[in-house]
Amino acid sequence: MSVSFDNIIGNESLKLRLSEDIARSSLSHAYIVEGKTGSGRRTLSLSIIAALSCENRGTDKKVPCCSCKNCRKIFERRSPDVIFKGIEDDRVTVGIETIRD
Repeated sequence: MSVSFDNIIGNESLKLRLSEDIARSSLSHAYIVEGKTGSGRRTLSLSIIAALSCENRGTDKKVPCCSCKNCRKIFERRSPDVIFKGIEDDRVTVGIETIRD
């Protein structure tokens, strides 16, 4: 299996580490992806999720393939398994209740 983050520009060391961790099934139990608006944090998150859910996972094909049913649902934000949480309007940080939800 070849993990590819072709849709992410820059940060080669992060992409390499995530690719290796996904290929070895050794991701951490949680990640906080933060950054400024337009920095690619949502694209990176969706790419990680798609790579883990891709129907080509476990084959010698590139993941995420971006064309299987699972990848399409994730990138089109139609997957019920993918929920994005952010900072509430009146807060500076993500609260514990948001994390628990």
